[in-house]
Amino acid sequence: MNNLITAKKKAFFLLMAVFLGGLTGYTETASAASISGAGCLKDSCYGGTYELYYSGTGGSYDITYILNTVNLDHTQAGDYLNTVGFKVANTLTSISLTSAPGGISLWTAAVPDSSVNANEGCSTTGSGGFGCTEWIASTNNVGVPTGVAGAIYTFLFHITTNDPLFLDVNQASIKAVFADIDPGPNPDKLGTVKAQGLLSEGITLTQSCTSNCGGGGGGEGSVPEPDAIALIGIGLLGMGLSRKARS
Repeated sequence: MNNLITAKKKAFFLLMAVFLGGLTGYTETASAASISGAGCLKDSCYGGTYELYYSGTGGSYDITYILNTVNLDHTQAGDYLNTVGFKVANTLTSISLTSAPGGISLWTAAVPDSSVNANEGCSTTGSGGFGCTEWIASTNNVGVPTGVAGAIYTFLFHITTNDPLFLDVNQASIKAVFADIDPGPNPDKLGTVKAQGLLSEGITLTQSCTSNCGGGGGGEGSVPEPDAIALIGIGLLGMGLSRKARS
């Protein structure tokens, strides 16, 4: 009888471990690649929502950077998106812009190992490691409009690097310069680009979703972690021992 009670207790605790381990696994994969609101630890999102994804292996990757600026606060940020940048590894050996709002001809060739600042946009001075592109269209020397319906912008880059990707929580970085047309009073700057806000945040770089996606934002689906699967197997073994003890 004592052996039967002991076996039942073991099975109970093993099943509880399975349950808790399953919760841990699902919580782990629920972390998305998007940040907004309170998730912007440097308080520089200005009401926007931002996402960063990657695909590829072996030092060759495609990077997707999505900026949802529909609800951007124009009292803090500018009316236009002028420059975007990201950092997903210590250094980049190459980078190319493969898709951008309005077409890649409206943006500068992507610059590897650059920095992003409000005054210069993409810059080769300062701390590097960023991939960067900025608006150059002659029809509008400021950028694409923000804070309007449909102002969700996707940039696609292809990068190569000899360094591992930043895959820890908030280890990767994103930047963006929001700007207006300078109204003066300095006549030398009248009509030129005037930076109004600099997005600079850490973000979790997430592998692109390819199938069975549940988050709606291109993130990974909710797949149990390997440790949770192992615990399920242990729990089933415990149930088997319990049945054997009763027989």
